[in-house]
Amino acid sequence: MDIKGARTIGIINMVLLMTKPVAGVMVTMMPNDTNSVQNVTLSCSAEHGTRPEFFWTKDGKNITETGRLSIRNFGQALVMHMVSVEDCGIYTCLVANQLNSRTQSLNLLVSKFALQRTRSKKPVSKEGE
Repeated sequence: MDIKGARTIGIINMVLLMTKPVAGVMVTMMPNDTNSVQNVTLSCSAEHGTRPEFFWTKDGKNITETGRLSIRNFGQALVMHMVSVEDCGIYTCLVANQLNSRTQSLNLLVSKFALQRTRSKKPVSKEGE
């Protein structure tokens, strides 16, 4: 539409950002078993998603950092030091962006026997030695 006497006083630049929804969320554990370890790292990743944010829960409750729990790599890693039976539970990673959110869970099981075996520093001696 032509308007008589109209002037151009500026140019408007538009930037179109393509935002992809979060998809393909995975949680992995290193090492992959708790039979002979003292520290465990749970890692969370997403195959797709623009500007994802990562959050952790244990048994439905938000996890906060403590002396034994630390959250690293912008929330993508949860590190547990000196794993104990109290750490057993369902750990869930929530990955969210402005379009959607997805979760993935992992059930961490730790046995008392494995912990006793890995934390024992005393040498085992045979009878008669």
